[in-house]
Formats: sequence, C-alpha cells, structure tokens
Amino acid sequence: SINQENHGHPMSSEKNLSYMEVFAALSLAGVACTVARGVCLAQIQLKASLSLHKSVLDRVLGAPVAFFDVTPLGRIVNRFSSDMTTIDETIAQSISQMANTVFSVFGSLVGIAVATNGLFLIIMMPLAWVYNNVQRTFRKTNT
Repeated sequence: SINQENHGHPMSSEKNLSYMEVFAALSLAGVACTVARGVCLAQIQLKASLSLHKSVLDRVLGAPVAFFDVTPLGRIVNRFSSDMTTIDETIAQSISQMANTVFSVFGSLVGIAVATNGLFLIIMMPLAWVYNNVQRTFRKTNT
C-alpha cells in the first residue's frame, strides 16, 4: 500500500479495512487453535497420567508382602510420587514438542505450496519417493 501511495494510487479506506478484517480473522483463528491445542494436550496428558498411575499403583499393591517388610513406607511413597512427577512432566513436554513440530512442518509445507502456486507439491512427490527409498535402505543396513 505504501508503494501504491508513492506512485499516486492511494488505497481506499475500504481496502485497508478489508485487509484489517482478514488479519483480525487470522489472529482470532490462531488464538482459537492455540486454546484448542492446550485443551487437547491437557486431556491427553491427563489420560496418560491416569493410565500410568493406575499401572504403577497396581504393581506396587501387587508386590509380595516381603517387599513391604524390607522397604520403608516413606521410601515407597517418595519413589512413587517422584516417578509420577517425572512421568507427568516428561509426557507433557514430549507431547507439546511433537505437536509443535507437526504443526510447524505442516504450516511450512502449506506456506511454501501457496507461495509457489503448487509447483512445490509437484516437485515434492518424487523427492518424497527418493527420501523414502533412501530411508528404507539406510534402516536395513543399520539395524
């Protein structure tokens, strides 16, 4: 718009307003996606934490009586709580990093595809096939 104004073609206020409306809509969509991502991550983390807690609790309660005779109750509780804290923090961080990576890659691919008018997608198909074949060969030789 500045370039157009410098050349004697001022932008109308309606055109400026339409750009602002698009920007506002994209910003609101970004906020909504961030909130939805947070809620989904919290639900996934809660389900995983409850599942792991139940599994660990079942194992501890299923231990033989001799285990409880030689292990102080405080040590069991401390170990249990520290393990659960570590698991909860690790799961949350891992899921968050995975989601960030997936959405960043997807957003980058969409942005590049839009910027190149789809030419990138045409070039990407054979590259993906070559990458897949190299990956299979590499995995076979290294495992």
